Formats: sequence, structure tokens, C-alpha cells
Amino acid sequence: MVEPVTEGSATQGLSPPALSSPSVFTEVTALWHELRQLAHDQLGLAALETRQAGISLATMLGLAIAAAVLLVTAWLTLIAGGVLWMLESDVAWPWAILATLILNVAGAVLLIMVIRQKSRDLLFSATRRRLHAPPTPVPAEDQ
Repeated sequence: MVEPVTEGSATQGLSPPALSSPSVFTEVTALWHELRQLAHDQLGLAALETRQAGISLATMLGLAIAAAVLLVTAWLTLIAGGVLWMLESDVAWPWAILATLILNVAGAVLLIMVIRQKSRDLLFSATRRRLHAPPTPVPAEDQ
């Protein structure tokens, strides 16, 4: 005689999975949580380092401005000393001012020429050539 299948009788003859080995779902869930925690930790570290870099950059810019002010003051002092020296050497003051002007403009022109030459390095020309180059054909024997 065949026993009728009831709600609990279908699983009575089967043994439950061993409790010592977790299911695949449990493993995947644990891995997902570990990955989320790792991503959270990495992003937290990146945020802290970004903040530190921002503070350092602001400090560096402030100090660079202070250094620039000191250098301009030193340059003006040097120019004033040169003009005074020329005046004491019996050079008329318009000529002393003109000589100072010429030296300053020549220095500025020289710096502008260097800046224009260096600005070509900002164009990423090798990278642009590489990106716009047609793909190199693969020889038939390498295929």
C-alpha cells in the first residue's frame, strides 16, 4: 500500500544539508558584503587623502603668493638700488629710468618666449597622434 504524500512527509526521508558547509548563497552574500566594505574603506581613504591634498595645495598656493610678494619687493629694491647707483654715477635720471625700463622689458620678453616654447608641451601631441593614428595592419602570418 502506498502512503499518501502529506506536507511534512516528502522531506522526511531526505537528510538536511550539512550545517558545516554554508550554501552558495551565503558565500556570495558574504563576498558581496566584504567587497562593499573594501570599497567603502578604499573610498574613505581616497576622501581623506583628497582632503589632505586640497589643504596642502591651498597652503602651497598661499605660501607661493607670499614668496612672490617678497621676490617682487626684492626686485624693486634691486632696481631702486641700480637707479640710485646710476644717479650717483652722474647719469641723468631719465636715462637711468630708461635703462631700467629696457632691462625689465627685455627680461619679460625672454620669459614670454620661454613660456610660449613650453606651452607646446601642454598639447599632448604624442598622445593625440597615437589616438588619431590609423590602426596598424596585422601581418597575415601573425593571424
